[in-house]
Amino acid sequence: MKTRRFAFVLGMLVASAPVLVACRAVLDFAPLTPLEDDGGATEPSHEGPSGQGDVDAANDGPGSDAVVSTCEADFATDPKHCGRCGHDCLGGTCEAGKCQPVKLADGLAVPEGLVVDATDVFVAEFYLSRIIKFSKGSLGPCVGAPLPNSCILTANQSEVWRPTAMGIDADNVYWANAGGNATHEIRSCPRKGCGAQSAKLVAELGYEAFGHLFGDDVLPLELVVRDGLVFWPESLGGAIRSVPTTGGAVTTYLENASFMPLAIAVDEDKIYFTDDTNQHPTRIQAVPRDGSGSDGSAVEIIAETPARPYGIGLTASGNLYWTVPFVSYDGDGLVQAAAKTGVGGGAAIGAVASSQSDPRALIVDDKNVYWLLTGNSDVATGQLVYCPLSGCPTDGPIVLASYQRVPRHLTQDEQAIYWSNEGLVTSALFDGQVWKVAKP
Repeated sequence: MKTRRFAFVLGMLVASAPVLVACRAVLDFAPLTPLEDDGGATEPSHEGPSGQGDVDAANDGPGSDAVVSTCEADFATDPKHCGRCGHDCLGGTCEAGKCQPVKLADGLAVPEGLVVDATDVFVAEFYLSRIIKFSKGSLGPCVGAPLPNSCILTANQSEVWRPTAMGIDADNVYWANAGGNATHEIRSCPRKGCGAQSAKLVAELGYEAFGHLFGDDVLPLELVVRDGLVFWPESLGGAIRSVPTTGGAVTTYLENASFMPLAIAVDEDKIYFTDDTNQHPTRIQAVPRDGSGSDGSAVEIIAETPARPYGIGLTASGNLYWTVPFVSYDGDGLVQAAAKTGVGGGAAIGAVASSQSDPRALIVDDKNVYWLLTGNSDVATGQLVYCPLSGCPTDGPIVLASYQRVPRHLTQDEQAIYWSNEGLVTSALFDGQVWKVAKP
């Protein structure tokens, strides 16, 4: 059996039962009024009858001009008009009016960080210590192992060693190296590839940048690139920091061992984070970007949660969504929400979904919230699901992909959702994958 890395938080076990996807639009938590109007959210798109093009203008898909269109197509099977006119499955098939996922890469050695640009997908391959790159638009040579050299951005192990997170901007791709001894790093290369030049050292990180568990296992570290800065949390060190994308002086926004920031979301004023510590009530919190109170005195409580939160996302209209992998037992995970302005310590918060099996990574767009259900590490029971920002349908979250092999990392562009599977512990060979599916 192969040696694997799975970035589980200490005390959280993968459920062995089948994945559950039950939810209610409103739970016992009182929903916040601002969430009801969030982001111009709409109900899930309605599928028109086969061959009919008169569909609701609001359902013309991401980037729609909100103009009613007509087409001659079988909405049940046409991959260019799946469920409605102009809804392209981006290389996937259309079954019963729903776009099916497309596998973009296979045989990967535990893919960790995942980012995309206009044409390509970039992946941090943890156990082979390399950054790989392949087209997101169509199936190419990276679908099966071994990967050809054309799929590898860089594999110089003096510059890429156990990469575990990624970020991207208009020019470069960034990754964090978790391997090595006392020194960890953030490095970058141009998106077209490093070529003959060395990967640029952006920042050196201390040993406590990663929460070390079970040998060389590390808690996930996340990179957010915006405003010419790379932001990251340091889980064991209780810190949140940034550095210019070109390298230089590090700015510290938080450094206090009472906190354990795990995932972050950044806007122009604050950095919001999920906190994995058990030293105080479990919370969604924020620190100001002006650097004041980096000792923890300026930490703002946005909302309290019933158990340790994990992934987090921030909508353009100002609401935060996050996952709670489990509360009391496997299968009782939550997806919750609150306005980023905070609701006061301990006040009721909005609840999106309950009875979730180990929900982890989460992203949002202007209509929906998407999250990954990890499932069982022995069999492919993971799922990608979503709900409108206004709440789940009465019959639960909507499934976009099933039978996934421990899905872990999640990203998006305007048209599609992308995710990576770490792979099953029962596989004799590395079986990590990258998938995409057209947005609903």
